[in-house]
Amino acid sequence: MGNLRDGGTVLIGADDKAPEAMLPGLEDEDLAAWMDFDTISARLAECADPPLRFEITSVTLQTGARVVLIEVEEFADVPHLCARDYAKVLRKGALYVRSRKKPETAEVPSANEMRDVLDLATEKRLRAYVETAERVPA
Repeated sequence: MGNLRDGGTVLIGADDKAPEAMLPGLEDEDLAAWMDFDTISARLAECADPPLRFEITSVTLQTGARVVLIEVEEFADVPHLCARDYAKVLRKGALYVRSRKKPETAEVPSANEMRDVLDLATEKRLRAYVETAERVPA
């Protein structure tokens, strides 16, 4: 999600097989572990280069279930690459995005998704160039 314009949100604590129920939620110990920013930051930094920027919040739903939202920010300067291999799931050095075809994270699957990432990176570099140029005395 860090390679998407505006980033994205990860929901922790709801069953993937019945997301509309927004259950079961997190137990006290799991909630506390997910709210430990330093630990989560360190673990995510092992997986993404450059490290992800994110915020963590806890929410109690109408069902009474307690969940965690991780708000992932879009990359600041250069896209995030996978920083480690994870057998049959992640490949070190790969560029992952959210696919246009279905809500999943995948290696850049097409030229369209790659163009989205390149356009975002180009806009960021252009913005940085303009800001630098404005600081230079005439």
